[in-house]
Amino acid sequence: MKHSAGIHIILDGFVKDPNVFNGPCLEHTFKKLAEALEMKIIMGPEFLEVELDPTKLQSDVFQDEGGITGMCVISTSHMSIHCWPIRKCFSMDVFSCKDFDSEKAKQIIWNLLGVESGDYTVVNRTFPDVQV
Repeated sequence: MKHSAGIHIILDGFVKDPNVFNGPCLEHTFKKLAEALEMKIIMGPEFLEVELDPTKLQSDVFQDEGGITGMCVISTSHMSIHCWPIRKCFSMDVFSCKDFDSEKAKQIIWNLLGVESGDYTVVNRTFPDVQV
């Protein structure tokens, strides 16, 4: 028998207004998400911005044209986000060893970031039943 090791959601989305990709807005998103899902933040959130360079979009090969990345450590794992303002898109992970309502998490993120379209994947993680 396997036991739950938590939930990991992977979100990719396009936003209406890429101005949401800034430290204060993303910090608000992480804090509201942690609060709503009864998660405890133990470090962060911290953000790193890379200067935008639209010329990198001219290549057929993906090149990082800049944006903002954030990370927040919670007592049961982490939340992270990578944002590309020029493309109006982001990729986000929310992982907790504690089970949580993945649909609720998605709706909070979609609402706070103004997501116009996107997708998300839910990974139900498990531990095998082992004797120690």
